[in-house]
Amino acid sequence: MSDENDFFELFSQYRSYYRNRQERNNYKIILFDLDGVLADLTHRLHYVTPEDEFNASYYGFKPDWAAFFRETKKDTPIWPWINLCRTLHEQYYRIYIITGRSEETRIDTFEWLSTYTIPCDFVFMRPAKNYEPDYIIKEKILKEIITTETKERILFAIDDHLPNIEIYKKYYIPTLYVPFKEYNYTYINEVK
Repeated sequence: MSDENDFFELFSQYRSYYRNRQERNNYKIILFDLDGVLADLTHRLHYVTPEDEFNASYYGFKPDWAAFFRETKKDTPIWPWINLCRTLHEQYYRIYIITGRSEETRIDTFEWLSTYTIPCDFVFMRPAKNYEPDYIIKEKILKEIITTETKERILFAIDDHLPNIEIYKKYYIPTLYVPFKEYNYTYINEVK
């Protein structure tokens, strides 16, 4: 009788292993943006956006990117999208976070993700000291993902920045546009 139980236990483990192996080979990827989708960054926007465009052009406003990125640990979570991320991950989807945050904030970013128990399989970040517009960085990252993963694995992308949405559409990746708050992305990209 013990041998029979051992057999069924072993068979059960094999089935579980085989199922997990199939899931690993047939996985789908969901791309999440971080700032404005999972993390509320409004408390640090004043470092990179002027109070009004007239004063910005008249007084020569210069964004403080170092301070902007230094404050990432203080971001508050955006729970509806975090809960969606968790649910999808529980259903064996791979979560790839593509963020415009600088590589210099990697440790703070991982601590933040860990604090709020946000699952992710990979986090792609902009190179340190790179101030190109977000959509350029994300297109470069997307091209890299496509060359290593194949585009067919990507189920959809979630982002709060319309130029990024256009990049995903350019590669025929379905997108979910999550308008964050009314802050002036255009100005941020022009100042860089």
